[in-house]
Amino acid sequence: MATPALVAMMENCSKELLKSYLTSEQTSVGAAIEVKHLAPSKVETVIKITAEIIEQTERKVLFSIQAFQQEQLIGSASHCRVVVEKATFLKKMK
Repeated sequence: MATPALVAMMENCSKELLKSYLTSEQTSVGAAIEVKHLAPSKVETVIKITAEIIEQTERKVLFSIQAFQQEQLIGSASHCRVVVEKATFLKKMK
C-alpha cells in the first residue's frame, strides 16, 4: 500500500468517527497529520484502521490512529481535525 493511500484511509476513519459528534450544520476538515508507515502490505490485503479521540477542545479534535494488516501494526498517526460550520466554510471556498 502506498503511503498516500494509507493516509487517506486514516483520515477517513477519523472523519467518520467524528461525524456522530457533529450537528447537521457542521463538518470537519483535516488540519495536520503525522504518519509513520511502518511496514509494507500486500495488494488486496484487508487493512483495519482504528481511531481514538485523545483530546478535544471546542473546535479541534486530536486522534490517535493505527493501521493493521491482520495482527501486524503497519502504520500509526496523530491527526488533528477542526470542526467548522458548513455554510461558512463553503462561502470561503468561492
